[in-house]
Amino acid sequence: MNRRKKRSSMETYCDNFLQRLMKKFVNKNYKAAFKIARKQLHQNQNGPNFGKKGYGAIAICKQLNQELLHHSLDKQLKPKTIQTAVDHGLVGISPLKKGQPGKIPQQFTKALTMHTAMLKVTAGDRRGQGIWKK
Repeated sequence: MNRRKKRSSMETYCDNFLQRLMKKFVNKNYKAAFKIARKQLHQNQNGPNFGKKGYGAIAICKQLNQELLHHSLDKQLKPKTIQTAVDHGLVGISPLKKGQPGKIPQQFTKALTMHTAMLKVTAGDRRGQGIWKK
């Protein structure tokens, strides 16, 4: 049997980097399309086009999937998702991030960053005195 040549660490790094880059690109396109779709559907439901053919969630999804999400890796919009978001009043808001919410309070994070910045400043002052001290 022939064995496959082992990949170098640089080849592995490049492959992983490209995968992360494509995933970020795909998520960015989906978020933009999702925001546009919710806005359009909300305007159609509250405007003179309510109930007309071609102005519903299915038509909007088809149009945006063809225009913005045409790459093979792109996640496609679904009418039920858009309709549910509009029904819950999530128009003009960015979609929520996936995963569990953070458990560390925002005030603690800000205080910690300020504290580390102050430590760096004071440590820099001490080092500066020690270098030039005679």
